[in-house]
Amino acid sequence: MHVVLSKERKERGLTQEEFAKYLGVKKDYYARREREEQQFTLDEAIKIAEILGISLFTLFPKIFRLKCDKNTHNKEVN
Repeated sequence: MHVVLSKERKERGLTQEEFAKYLGVKKDYYARREREEQQFTLDEAIKIAEILGISLFTLFPKIFRLKCDKNTHNKEVN
């Protein structure tokens, strides 16, 4: 499950259905992505971050940590 997204959504008192409406998608579509069965598009990720008022880094820490780790590794190798 997308722990950060689920936590942030619930803290705001929103159901998956309500959040899906804000995002402009169907509940099932949104729920599959919140459970990490499928991935959000970049546009959806940006819109989610804007709706929640948090950064993409906060919303998707694993992605940015992996990207930073790879960049750090590449710098050390070169």
